Amino acid sequence: AVVSTQSTEGFVYRPGHAGQIIKFNAKDSTVEVASVELPWATLDVKFVTSDDSIAALKGDMLYYKVVGSDSFSNVILSDIGVTWEVTEIRGVGKSVYIVSGNDMSAVLLVREGLMKAVKAINKDVIGQVVGTDNIVLISRSDNVVSLVQLSNGFEHHSYTLETGAGRGGIVSIVTLSSSHPCSTVTTVKIPGLMVSWEDESTTVVGVTESVVVREESLTQVLSATMLDLPASSVVPINLQKHNNPIKMWTDRILCQLNDLQKFINQHFGSGYSAVSQEMERDAFNLNKLILVVTRVGKVAVLHSLSGRIVWSRYLDNISALENDQFEIHLVRSASHYPLPPLVAIVAAAKDRESTVLTVLNPLDGATQYSKHLDSKVAQVQLTLAEDNEAAKVLLILTADNKVHTYPPNSHRLIKELSLYFSLVYPSAMQLKGFSLSEAGDAVEETWSTSFRGDKIVAVNTKASNDEVYSQGRVLGDRSVLHKYINPNIIAVAVETGAGDKAHVDIQLYDMVSGVQIHSVRHKQCSGPVHMLLSENWLVYHFWSTKLRRYELVVAEFYVTHSANTTEFSSLFPNAIPYSALIPLL
Repeated sequence: AVVSTQSTEGFVYRPGHAGQIIKFNAKDSTVEVASVELPWATLDVKFVTSDDSIAALKGDMLYYKVVGSDSFSNVILSDIGVTWEVTEIRGVGKSVYIVSGNDMSAVLLVREGLMKAVKAINKDVIGQVVGTDNIVLISRSDNVVSLVQLSNGFEHHSYTLETGAGRGGIVSIVTLSSSHPCSTVTTVKIPGLMVSWEDESTTVVGVTESVVVREESLTQVLSATMLDLPASSVVPINLQKHNNPIKMWTDRILCQLNDLQKFINQHFGSGYSAVSQEMERDAFNLNKLILVVTRVGKVAVLHSLSGRIVWSRYLDNISALENDQFEIHLVRSASHYPLPPLVAIVAAAKDRESTVLTVLNPLDGATQYSKHLDSKVAQVQLTLAEDNEAAKVLLILTADNKVHTYPPNSHRLIKELSLYFSLVYPSAMQLKGFSLSEAGDAVEETWSTSFRGDKIVAVNTKASNDEVYSQGRVLGDRSVLHKYINPNIIAVAVETGAGDKAHVDIQLYDMVSGVQIHSVRHKQCSGPVHMLLSENWLVYHFWSTKLRRYELVVAEFYVTHSANTTEFSSLFPNAIPYSALIPLL
């Protein structure tokens, strides 16, 4: 058996022979071999090395030798506090060993030729080396992480960190000293540790057990949405429906008593804290909750008034979709007491080949529903259909043309709706339209079109909650142009060519019938192209390769070619384009 302890020394053991110490000299590449007597007589031993020592375990006897010494020392494990049967031994860091068995582990230190057990842990232990002389041993149990910082002697410091809903694994650990810059900006007493987690949060802990946590993942927020706060933290009993008038009267009295108690605690007592008041809707509904999802899959809710993180969770099984975003939809608001609000998050799985649906309560972060879909997501729609618990039906169309819903098995609610879908396939340069099948669990292709060009550079549709300001536009002579209001419009920008021969085609299609509504070509132009559809207008900008500047175009659509006329076409509206220059490059 050959066991290496460092790059400067190794140990060779051949059965039936004496052991040999091999020393390497890196300067002149010489090798020195010396024999060493083995204190054990049989071959039933387990070898293990640390950074600067070697150990052999035989029964209850542990033999160890530090680099530079000429012989092995031994110790009986039961004499140093290891009273259980040891089935595993491994080396961690510098002269540190971990012996495990019967769900128990112990940390053994070798200092100046002596071995001592300094820490016993009930769970499995993971070792991680930090620096040259400091070693951190990690023990994880449920949502608790125990850290042990070892010094040069037998002294050590223990820390316990609450990970809450989970922060993932530990990425790195840095030891802090009294001269560390962190000692002047935190309440942590140095020396201490700085722990980085998989969810990109950082925890700083000192010997005083003071903990400072920073959510560094908030610097990479990909998707966010605003949520309303509940009307009151006091149970609105009077909102419950009863047919019994006596019950309704008693509920009203109880609700008024709760309001009186709230008033007294708020002004004269300590039972009504500022945090509880912060989580209530104000008179003008200006205070909101901001739900964000970061790049690593961290979901956090922030309060818009104070910026405080209300709660945060690390979803280690999700990643961003192909558009580098997460789909966030409010399935049920906070206005449906006693039912909690619900937020659905649609994301890609870690393998990028499947989809994960997670439904959370935005007030406390509790998971209400979770499902793994076997295919990629193609489109997500929040329909107007509601179940008997006031939850809107969320429709998820996957790449295999299957329709999934939340709440589960809500296809009967959406199959009565006339739902149409349009999917863009950039690699095939195609746009296809689909309609919902009669069963409501799949889609059927109804039309398709192909684009001529090199690549699709931009796609945009109207928002589902797009509002119309007015029905028409009043001209100077008091005549009216009626707006072309069509919620089923999709705009596609196609780029062709390069350099001075490049051009951009802007095309608008009706997603229900597949009819082309509008088309225009901008010569000597290229991407990037950004578009916005709303009401009866389209705004987009592109790069002019001829004039070397960005140009902005606004096109308005009307159902008639002239004002105050009764003749109109819903298929071919009249487009009035406007163009402008963007002076800022």
